[in-house]
Amino acid sequence: MPSLRLGATLAGLARQVQASISSALDTIAPVITGSGYAAGTVSFTASEPGRVYYLVDSAAIRSAAQVKAGGGVLSGFYDAEPGANVDVIDVSSVPIGNFYVHLMLEDAALNQSAVDTALYSFV
Repeated sequence: MPSLRLGATLAGLARQVQASISSALDTIAPVITGSGYAAGTVSFTASEPGRVYYLVDSAAIRSAAQVKAGGGVLSGFYDAEPGANVDVIDVSSVPIGNFYVHLMLEDAALNQSAVDTALYSFV
């Protein structure tokens, strides 16, 4: 059975190489649009699959590096799929008050979107 194991290993390696080549060729930054807040969640639309980093704090402006680093009253990341407002981040633990929500999408090739920022009133 060693030949079956070798075949599976080669197939897995081929998939990894193909993914690496695709990532290397991708130079287009992803986009986050349509962000909104309702009932303890922030929703948004991602233009492509990737990791969305989020930061909730009192600063009106944040860089992509700051959003990715986290901090504030709530921060983290969410693995997003492309689609119409199907991606949701639970922000129900944010204290009552007005806070900015900063979102940044990073794709598999490490291209980063512009930071999407909105001020929401958490009640």
